Amino acid sequence: MITYYPRLTDSYSMLLIADFTDKSPDELAKEVQVHNEMAFYSPLATHPVPTQEIEELRSSLLRVAEDCGFPEAMARSQVRDFDQRAAAVLYDSLDLVPAEAANQEIWNYITLSVLPDIAAWRYPNISRSPSFERWLGVDRNVFRKLWWREATLGRSLNALLGEDEAVGIMERPSLSGNPAVARAIIQSFDRVYPEFAEFGRSDLLRAVMVNIRRHLPLVDFEFYEADELQEFISEIIYAACKNYADVQRESSSI
Repeated sequence: MITYYPRLTDSYSMLLIADFTDKSPDELAKEVQVHNEMAFYSPLATHPVPTQEIEELRSSLLRVAEDCGFPEAMARSQVRDFDQRAAAVLYDSLDLVPAEAANQEIWNYITLSVLPDIAAWRYPNISRSPSFERWLGVDRNVFRKLWWREATLGRSLNALLGEDEAVGIMERPSLSGNPAVARAIIQSFDRVYPEFAEFGRSDLLRAVMVNIRRHLPLVDFEFYEADELQEFISEIIYAACKNYADVQRESSSI
């Protein structure tokens, strides 16, 4: 049975974003509306989400945010902790099938009606854009991206990623669109990295991702069995790490 969640249109959501931009997280806590009169359901909705589940989602995420300093500005050292814990809460609390999770109107509702204060705390709308991609329910939405990270990678692999590393993989649909490839990259990189630990993990992964993307027009990863895919990805990653290390060592010796 599919659980259906309320939705907010993009046009109404952009009005909310414009109104919320200059408000603090404390002020936005007063804007929370689990029952939003502008929200609507899919015409196919047969099992609307119980209100209690939405309230529990908010309570759980608020506890995680408070542990990470909410409503004060988040320290950089707390970003990874919040994102990973929030991803787990979102995935465990939201009974979403992939087709529903791909609907941005659902994330409009979750972000702007249920969690506007936490969204603004995690990503202030410094640009003052009414279509701010971290609040509007598009792919880079603050909560949508975390749910998909957990759904694509699983908890143990997601726990290995920092923010920059997650962006390098998850915000490239050509890679994250195939969960097997995304997981193989993380597993292989985690095994290879200790040999090159003298270099920054994020810098090294960026070099790896450049090398992997070079293969995308030439290789159809869908044809590989799991073991073959893991071996092939490992070879690409090792070659990229070695090349990066050789260049860096040569530069430092000049």
